[in-house]
Amino acid sequence: RGVPELVQMYMLRSRMPKSGMGTTPMRHSSLGLDTYVQVTSPIRRYLDLVAHFQIKAHLAGETLPFTAEHLQQVMSLTGSSTGEAMSVQRASERYWVLEFLRRQDRSSVFRAIIVKMLRDDDRLALILLEDI
Repeated sequence: RGVPELVQMYMLRSRMPKSGMGTTPMRHSSLGLDTYVQVTSPIRRYLDLVAHFQIKAHLAGETLPFTAEHLQQVMSLTGSSTGEAMSVQRASERYWVLEFLRRQDRSSVFRAIIVKMLRDDDRLALILLEDI
C-alpha cells in the first residue's frame, strides 16, 4: 500500500528550506522564483500592512515610506510574536490530542503510520494516527 498523501507532504516539506523575512529579494525554492514576496490581507498582520504601503509606493514611483532599518525593527518585533503564537497553537493541539487519548479505554487500538523515527535508541517516533 502507498504512502498517504499527508505523510508525503510532511516528508517533502521537511526537506524544503525554511522561509525567511528580509528587506532584500530572496529566492523561493519550491516555486523556482528568483524573487518573491508574500503578503495577505493588510487587516490580518501588521507586516502585511507595511508591505502593502511599500508595494503601493513602489508601483506609484513614490519614495518608499519605510527605511530598511525600520523594516528590520518591525520584523524583529513581530516575528517573535508570530513564532510565539505558533508555539502556543502547537502546544494546544498537542494537549487536546493527548487528552483525547488519555480518555480512551486502555485496550483501544488505533491505526497509525510511523512518519519519522525521532530517536532510534529511545524508540521515539513521529506518528500519524489514522483514526483520529
